Amino acid sequence: MTQHPDLTRRVALHYIVAAAVFTMYGSRVCPFLDSLSVERNPLYASTTFIIIFLLRKLLIPQRSPYSSVKEFGLFVLGGFGLAVWYNVFHTFPLDSNIKVLMGMVSLGILVGLDLSLQNKLLTYPQELAETSIDKIDSYRYSIIVQMGGLVVLLIILLTTVLGMVMVKDLHWLAEHMEPAAIDAALVSIYKEFSYIAVCLVGYTLVIMYHWLKLLRKVLDKQKSVLISASTGDLSERVPLVRQAELGVIAHYTNSMLEQLACSHDEINKTRDVAIIGLSAC
Repeated sequence: MTQHPDLTRRVALHYIVAAAVFTMYGSRVCPFLDSLSVERNPLYASTTFIIIFLLRKLLIPQRSPYSSVKEFGLFVLGGFGLAVWYNVFHTFPLDSNIKVLMGMVSLGILVGLDLSLQNKLLTYPQELAETSIDKIDSYRYSIIVQMGGLVVLLIILLTTVLGMVMVKDLHWLAEHMEPAAIDAALVSIYKEFSYIAVCLVGYTLVIMYHWLKLLRKVLDKQKSVLISASTGDLSERVPLVRQAELGVIAHYTNSMLEQLACSHDEINKTRDVAIIGLSAC
């Protein structure tokens, strides 16, 4: 899968948003991050994302094939580096380091998924050149499997991150269990859950929007080719895509159109021969 030149601007926007989300995420999930000064959290987060953005330009150049695995790996590397930094220079405990890494892993999954879909949208219909049905009809490319996996993955992320927020709040309540602080604690908990939910739901909606936009684009092309065929134009073909079911439909649609075109040519030749033969009589 090639990478479209316009994807770079989208990557930069994603990284800026992810840096802002992670900065707020730390104070909502990890009490140790919350204990740092106001300047340090955004400084550490922005520095980390600048570094992985520069590494990305080396590992995924603008004209090279796009790789969501590399994108995810960069976020994991950034999370691991941040966790080590906090452990060495701020003596954060293991659970805080895991929360930092989990936050970066979650963002890496969401950003990688959305950028992969955007790249497919930008490169369609020149995405896939294979014509072998065996290469197209692959289980791992199944649109049903991909959609089901995406839903399960997002549910796991939502449950895990909200669980970490709950654990942090329970510890906080255990340490500050005073009647006067209960109302403030409840407000804080509502804010934290709302923030995490809004971020994850927001990313999910963006991913689903691009997913449905890609499906609409593929199906519209299929419809356009079939409409042209119904009017007698058999020259158009459906671009092949790496979504198994849709790729198989495109493959056999093209095969059908080729056979129809051959039959149409043979009928025309037979007609011309018959006309020539009749005129010679």
